Amino acid sequence: MKKTIYCLTGAAGYLGQAIIHELQIDNADIRALVVPGQTLNNQGVTTFVGDILKPATLVPFFMHDQEKESLIVIHTAAIISIASRMNKLVYKTNVLGSQNMLDMARAFKVKRFVYVSSVHALSEPKKISIVKETSTFNPKKVVGCYAKTKAEASKRVMESASEDFEVLTLHPSGIIGPGAYRPNDNMLKMMIDYINGDLNVGTHGGYDFVDVRDVAHAIKIAALYGENRQSYILSGNYYQVREIFDIIANITGRKKTRIYLHPAFIRIFAWMSELHYKIKKKTPVFTGYSMYTLQSKARFSHELASKVLDFHPRPLIDTLTDLIGELRSNQVLGFSRKIIARGKRRNL
Repeated sequence: MKKTIYCLTGAAGYLGQAIIHELQIDNADIRALVVPGQTLNNQGVTTFVGDILKPATLVPFFMHDQEKESLIVIHTAAIISIASRMNKLVYKTNVLGSQNMLDMARAFKVKRFVYVSSVHALSEPKKISIVKETSTFNPKKVVGCYAKTKAEASKRVMESASEDFEVLTLHPSGIIGPGAYRPNDNMLKMMIDYINGDLNVGTHGGYDFVDVRDVAHAIKIAALYGENRQSYILSGNYYQVREIFDIIANITGRKKTRIYLHPAFIRIFAWMSELHYKIKKKTPVFTGYSMYTLQSKARFSHELASKVLDFHPRPLIDTLTDLIGELRSNQVLGFSRKIIARGKRRNL
């Protein structure tokens, strides 16, 4: 029997770290790909330095004894963007980088290729309705830079499937929860600004959010038992922004926000916010695309993932309690002193 080796891209990222933790529960043999300058503190993980935009740097990552070893690739490396316009680097990384990974996987006789996409890759309905899995993806039927690149990459992954090269795509909704610091996570920034008292106005609308730990667990199961050419939605539940803020207020003791603006109103001025934060090289809280997303008519079904991947998303209050507890414990780089100082004044 061949030895199974998991080859994980985006290993230093938020989701990547959660996947490593899940795989290590089963004492799995893990190869982790990081970009130059990144380091991992995970013991028992073999680290490789490479760039998915430079195939030659990926050779050591894929090299294995094909008679004795079997590789399962879990490709999470991507750039998440809430920008309204297409970004060349996002396209190169999310689409061309994924194509390079597919080409290398086929060349090295990889057993199966697990692509972590997004619900943004799924065509959005014109009226509020339940969205289920699909095996076809069309970037022309989604809105926004990130969505289009994820749809294109998902399309290429599915089209590469064969009997000898198994592929599947996984589509998480908005991932939140404790874990690695995410400097470009606008949802996390919004929560932190709200806890700190720097954000006293909310917006109507909402989205589907899911715990990073539940997503990582489902990815591990999918790597072993997911069906070839199948996509799986890893969604949690839909929550209004007001509901999220109220839960955070109840956990932290912060005064609840009473003012909520319509996303359409915020979108009028969002371009100025995007420009301001771009100049400041900071992550914006509100953008035109994020406001569009909060008005999404899609309500996602994770029924198939629950049946096949042992996927059972936990309640949002549990996720936020653990996340805020992590912030209190000074475990999120870059925000800890500010949060702890203000948290003490508010009994956080």
